[in-house]
Amino acid sequence: MRAGVDAGGSFKVEQAYGDLYFGSTSLRVGQFTLPGDAELKPSPDLTLGTDYSPTGYTFDVGASQGAMAVFRPGSWRVSTALSAGLRAGFSQSGAAGRADFAVTAYVERRLIGGDWSAFSEPSSPRGSATSLKLGLGSTYQSGGETGDTDSLTVLWASADVQAEGNGWNALGQLIYQRTEPGDGFGIESGQTFDDLGLVFQGGGFVSRHVEIFLRYDQVIPDGKERDAAISGGTGTDDFRTITGGLNFFLIPGSSFGRFTVDYQYMFDAQTTSVVATSLNSGVFASAGPQWSLRAQVVASF
Repeated sequence: MRAGVDAGGSFKVEQAYGDLYFGSTSLRVGQFTLPGDAELKPSPDLTLGTDYSPTGYTFDVGASQGAMAVFRPGSWRVSTALSAGLRAGFSQSGAAGRADFAVTAYVERRLIGGDWSAFSEPSSPRGSATSLKLGLGSTYQSGGETGDTDSLTVLWASADVQAEGNGWNALGQLIYQRTEPGDGFGIESGQTFDDLGLVFQGGGFVSRHVEIFLRYDQVIPDGKERDAAISGGTGTDDFRTITGGLNFFLIPGSSFGRFTVDYQYMFDAQTTSVVATSLNSGVFASAGPQWSLRAQVVASF
């Protein structure tokens, strides 16, 4: 079980699940993070900076209740899930919702390297073997027909490439989301919103204890105004962020104890974007550029 703080500052259960293993296949049942998002896959204490990017939070798949099967044939890993929808159980980025159903698939191919554990966290200490993988993910959900579910149809998709090496790491990710709201959102039913997100990040160890990193991310909305309940913001403009900083590892090669400091500069106004304000992402209401300087101490057990 894992607990966390949501976008509103409330302490809630983030994940609670059980796993069954059958050789190279596993089954997970409970509340868990949906597969498909490479940047948000590591837990918050293992992120490259103090937290995920504003783009990651905007397109956050969140945690949901359901069942997930993972198949690992050779250099492939295929994750499939049936759940209550994106962010239905927990989200650090914005309002949660529930769907009648959601189907998720995430297919990964390991091109270099012999172990999936190389991609469990972005940092790659000196001495690590070179590893490279590609990923394609998608979630389709529909709601509004049963109980208190949201009248939303969502298609979420991602493509990523991730590399780890001898003291260095890199990640590139493209996210697409099409949202079709039904009744109750203050806009014409059947109107669609097509949004894109980009995340590029990389890091490298300059000593056995110190890693420096840089990240660029961008949210590209489709230009139509919307209800804030759909994406967290009502604007139509892009939102670009650059983040740089360093990690100090108490024990080389281990994330047991880590000190992180980063500087985040946001080029664009939050008030004219679809990016929601959040203490977690460091984004505040602003009609122009803004910046944040953050520091964090992590102790993992």
